[in-house]
Amino acid sequence: MTADNNDKNKQLVCPTCQFANSAGAETCAQCGSSLVITVPITPSAPKPSPAPPKIDRVKTLPNRVIFFVAGYPQPIVVENEANIVLGRKVPNEPFPTIDFTPYNAHGLGVSRRHALINVTDKTIQDLTSANGTWLNENRLLPGVPHPLRTGDQVRLGHLILFVSFHVTNFIMLKDTESESPPKLTPTYLTDTVIPYLRAIATAQKTIDALAQREESEISIANIEMAGPNLIRVQLNGATETVRWLLQQVAKWKVDNASVVAQYRALSQATTAPHESESTSDQTQTAIRDKKAELAQVLIKRVAPQVDADQSAVHHQNLATVLDTLIRTPLVITDNPPEK
Repeated sequence: MTADNNDKNKQLVCPTCQFANSAGAETCAQCGSSLVITVPITPSAPKPSPAPPKIDRVKTLPNRVIFFVAGYPQPIVVENEANIVLGRKVPNEPFPTIDFTPYNAHGLGVSRRHALINVTDKTIQDLTSANGTWLNENRLLPGVPHPLRTGDQVRLGHLILFVSFHVTNFIMLKDTESESPPKLTPTYLTDTVIPYLRAIATAQKTIDALAQREESEISIANIEMAGPNLIRVQLNGATETVRWLLQQVAKWKVDNASVVAQYRALSQATTAPHESESTSDQTQTAIRDKKAELAQVLIKRVAPQVDADQSAVHHQNLATVLDTLIRTPLVITDNPPEK
């Protein structure tokens, strides 16, 4: 390419008269037209900020649901299912999640698709069964979900079973006597906290025996102070006992604090597991009657058909448990929701 061609490439041609102007000229030397091209710039609208990502509330799915059929020691374990259909297997029809045929389901009035448990929401509903679904002896309306909790009794027709979500209980124990906040010293744990927790384990063992099933595995994951006079215990298992304590025992113990304090003060003179002879007749009678009443409530809920001899044995076991629960200064005050 020659130098002349390079010079031509550097010239600015006027768009009006086509005159070749020197490079860098702003106006045409022949006609005076402007050689500067102005391009209007329209400001673009600001880009909207990206919307924050939508975060759905995630409900924890318990990875294990355990069913105890009354009269059978071996539990039925269902894992990693969001919905559980209870019923009995029939050829050429969709199978339920749990087939109760081996438990005389047909003879006890269990329908093919009898009830549905939503594990995520922890609810149960009747699937328009022929003989009805009962939750804690209350008949459910078909198609209406009802809250379901660990320890609840479910009856399909005449087949009785108990449901347990495999969860951890966080219980709060309040020391009602210490003038200053207690410390978790070995002595305090041994003399106060451990007897209370041992009583819980014994009560759960009695519940398992009443329901004719294997003993529940109970363990303590953590014990810590949660505030003045408050002890938080992370307890694996014993959910049915915790519910009984919260709904029945703790309320009575708080409402009758003066009687409980008198009984505890008078009974400190003896280490025997039964009431002290120095306890006043009125207090002794009140405590004895209440222990029998609380034990009966639990027995009737877990095993309404238990015979008299077995009932007497379980009454005695629960009376010992209740005696420990009354003697200790601790009272269960809170059970936060299952995560």
